[in-house]
Amino acid sequence: MNSNQENSLDNSKLRYLYQAVQMLLFAGAVITISCVGMAHMTTQGIINVALDLMSMFVLAIIYSNCYHGRELNNTRELRALVFVLYLCVFFEVGIWLFDTLAPYRMLNYICNVGCNSTILIATYLYFLFVKKSRGIDANVYPWLRGFMRTVMISGITAEVMNCIGGYFYVIDANGVYIRGAYGSLLGYIPFLLILGGVALFIIRQKMDWQTKFRYMSYGIMPFVTSLWYTFTGFPPTFFVATAMSMLLIHGNIYVAQSKQAEFFELENAKSEAEFALSRNMLMLSQIRPHFMYNALGSIEVLCKLDPEKAGRAIHHFTHYLRSNMDIVKSEDTIPFSQELEHIRNYVWLEQMRFDDELEYKEE
Repeated sequence: MNSNQENSLDNSKLRYLYQAVQMLLFAGAVITISCVGMAHMTTQGIINVALDLMSMFVLAIIYSNCYHGRELNNTRELRALVFVLYLCVFFEVGIWLFDTLAPYRMLNYICNVGCNSTILIATYLYFLFVKKSRGIDANVYPWLRGFMRTVMISGITAEVMNCIGGYFYVIDANGVYIRGAYGSLLGYIPFLLILGGVALFIIRQKMDWQTKFRYMSYGIMPFVTSLWYTFTGFPPTFFVATAMSMLLIHGNIYVAQSKQAEFFELENAKSEAEFALSRNMLMLSQIRPHFMYNALGSIEVLCKLDPEKAGRAIHHFTHYLRSNMDIVKSEDTIPFSQELEHIRNYVWLEQMRFDDELEYKEE
């Protein structure tokens, strides 16, 4: 088994593992909702949970489809981004479900930390996705990746440390979520950073503006809804917008894969046609009609003057032609011994015509 087959098996195992995790998380969310109940939730919370479950379903389908067709150089980043967003939506279900429930205060806090941390991770993965997309010069602003990674790590660290200072939010003894003095940063900083970073990349690329706008549009809907959350505190479409952005990305990948597959098919057809033509040319060059006419004419004369030598000539001429056919049909390298025997048959036929005028020696 070669390395490509081993990598294919490893990817297949990871695919089934991640899809199993997604199914378990979805089932866990539904079971938890059934156990905890929704009587304590407001209409706003019920709408958000319903939209979150729909987003999880959409993201799971997108993740599964990422494995079909010809993979591009940034397909791995797209899969990781979709999976992290899936986790983000899962944690958001818990945020709405456990809010205002004092017994689940710790679970509420864990869900908030998980949701906000995965948003930052998704921000970084989105940057990597665009960075490896077709037409992007990865050498532009090499410091930007380190900056984005630093922002991600710093944001996650600050989120974890929030339990000490409560500067982003606190969950009181009654399980109620209360935004802190810097709570608005959770709403727009991640997507503001990602749009800024991607914009710096896109501005420096030699692409048409339509392509550049398409890259930018991936983050517009999540960015707008995050601003809506910042100013209103009501994000009913936040993760739905994110899921729709993933659909846009996936649609672009699908189109790119289709174009690439069509390109490869045309290239393969062109290569096969060129290969067939080269083999035909090789066959014609090996046959050498002028040499054949001369050899057959000499054999005709020998049939009258020296029948025994004519028989040997026919033997060499037959092996010469057979060797030509074998060389044309073969797709492997011709052994030197076979080529040497081919030369000997050719030289013998030439010596038959020119007698002592042609001298041949092997060393």
